[in-house]
Amino acid sequence: MLAYVQCHLPTRATDVGHWIGVGPAALRRQVVELEGSGLFMRSPCPTDARAQLISFTGEGAEEISQAYGRRAVGLAELLQGWDGAEISVAATTVDTIQAVLRVGMRASREKDTSSPPASEEDIK
Repeated sequence: MLAYVQCHLPTRATDVGHWIGVGPAALRRQVVELEGSGLFMRSPCPTDARAQLISFTGEGAEEISQAYGRRAVGLAELLQGWDGAEISVAATTVDTIQAVLRVGMRASREKDTSSPPASEEDIK
């Protein structure tokens, strides 16, 4: 959820819910908790009075930046014994998996089931 919000600032709460696959009630609890902890802020959507936009506070942006830093340090420690070729192969594999998941998630959100399956170009 945090990564989606970071990539789509500001974003509608309903868009976040669709992306992570949760309903409005579950999403609302998460947003309220993150807002209460000072990491998120909500504002009215200028194009839809029923919707709210969520974004990071300064503290929230700093926290996610630090979390990515901690993750990078942990990953570097885990991969200490790997050589460049092994890291390159692993990175390519992870990129491919992420692309396949993005295509799959996009397809599952689309209502039109008559569209053709994803091509190799969509995945790359």
